[in-house]
Amino acid sequence: AHDAGVVKGEIGEAQEHDAAYLLTGVTMGELKRILKEQKKLQRAMVKKAAKKMGKEGKQYVRNRYDNNLRHVDDQVARYLEALPSDALVVIMSDHGEEFWEHGGFEHGHTLYDELLRVPLIVKGGGVTPGRYNAPTSLLDIAPTLARALGTPSDEMSGWPLQDLADGSRKSDFETRPLTFG
Repeated sequence: AHDAGVVKGEIGEAQEHDAAYLLTGVTMGELKRILKEQKKLQRAMVKKAAKKMGKEGKQYVRNRYDNNLRHVDDQVARYLEALPSDALVVIMSDHGEEFWEHGGFEHGHTLYDELLRVPLIVKGGGVTPGRYNAPTSLLDIAPTLARALGTPSDEMSGWPLQDLADGSRKSDFETRPLTFG
């Protein structure tokens, strides 16, 4: 039944192509098959390119990535300098990138640290400055912001990061189950 429906926003990859898929009447099953084939083709192209580019080519790709990060870092710094000192700021990432450390490239296909250990930076909102090594989740952002704004967060998934920072739930964060979607 679900497979026979028209796509319209049911999976993230289809979002930017909704109009084209709706015009052709692609079913959910057909779209999943097309996307899977495209991903497999992309993987094969990346592996082939990695073999051809050698060490120097791979280093070039890493350097380009590092340069892009440096540029973003500089722009974020300029933005933060312009904010009021009491501004609530959250900077996060949903994944990292792999550059052949384990034979792969990009993200979304392995669970190595370079993909999982990503920045989650909170300034203000009652989060004590410091570095915390306990596992956190993007699910923790909404309750953190709710607490900072004085809004109840009992119904939300995740935990306020203020509880990690002040130590009141440190052991909960340290022993939380890790899940990946």
